[in-house]
Amino acid sequence: MSLLHWATLGRITRAAMIEEMTKDYVMAARGRGLRTHVITWRHVLHNAMLPALNSIGLSTASLIMGVFVIEVVFSIPGVSELIVASAWGAPDPPMAMGFALYSVGLVLPVMLILDIVQAIIDPRVRDEVTDL
Repeated sequence: MSLLHWATLGRITRAAMIEEMTKDYVMAARGRGLRTHVITWRHVLHNAMLPALNSIGLSTASLIMGVFVIEVVFSIPGVSELIVASAWGAPDPPMAMGFALYSVGLVLPVMLILDIVQAIIDPRVRDEVTDL
């Protein structure tokens, strides 16, 4: 289920790394005599993490919601049974709203953790919050 997400994360990270390797600070670090792996791991990867973190957050939310589909397809007992039962019988709006709240309750903490990690990794994110 997560194979597609891993491939997407790899492509996003690769594209961000290639873009960061063309920046002036990389050329300056090479001019100071730093080794390539030091530049890559300490400088470039640090700056290329933001697009990768965004992809991780969206992939996590997609995986959490995709579990319900897997439960239905493979007949695994879980929360999806309630959703399917409420859809096949008489329409049950409270059940649909409850499922929406349950889904938000699962995804919202993941997004909060993602925002906190982004603020820790990138000081520009912290500066944007304090400028408001």
